[in-house]
Amino acid sequence: MSEAIKRAGEACTARGDLDALKEVTVGSGPEVTVGSGPEATATSYDYSNWETDIDAGSNLMSRIEGLAQEQLDAQARVEALEAQLAEAKVAVTVVKEHKLPNLLEEAQLGKSKVVTPGGIVITLKEAIRGSIPKGKEDAAHEWLETNGNGALIKRIVTIDFNKDQESWARKFMADCRKRKKPLNLKLVRGVHASTLRAFIKTSLADGVAIPLDVFGAYRQRFTNVKVKA
Repeated sequence: MSEAIKRAGEACTARGDLDALKEVTVGSGPEVTVGSGPEATATSYDYSNWETDIDAGSNLMSRIEGLAQEQLDAQARVEALEAQLAEAKVAVTVVKEHKLPNLLEEAQLGKSKVVTPGGIVITLKEAIRGSIPKGKEDAAHEWLETNGNGALIKRIVTIDFNKDQESWARKFMADCRKRKKPLNLKLVRGVHASTLRAFIKTSLADGVAIPLDVFGAYRQRFTNVKVKA
């Protein structure tokens, strides 16, 4: 309770003016009895644990508001820079993976490395992108096995246990061999994306016909540029 309210309450109590005393009571919360005597039953409430506004004219509030504004300004700068960075990355991708490779092809230079008159070194490269699409896993695995590359396929067996079967899960290996209890077994087959890309790249370089659509793969040309030292 502020000192001013306390003094006003004491004055009202001294006069026996309970109506006036009620006007200086504040809010709600833990009750505090004001005054004494049978008629001095008016109560006020303790706001000491509540959040309060700092005097807007105080130096402390000025400093707080200044730092809050500084944070807002910094956040705005970060958001603006992140937006600019995203735009710049898109611009790089468009030139690196489309415009420049296409123009080099149009020029028919027949080289993987070109040095411009201004001393910029351009290197044209190719990468294999993609992964096996959903719904084509069986076809992709069948092709690999038929063509002697089944070893690329990872086979993972998973078993589902209920949350109350911890002890049973800990005995998994022994129980699986003995088959004492039914198990919900799942066989998951798959080829790691990086392994698949490396395989396709090597196979294409060796002249092997690969069904790229089955593997969801495609050739991605791109350029690296730097200034000649």
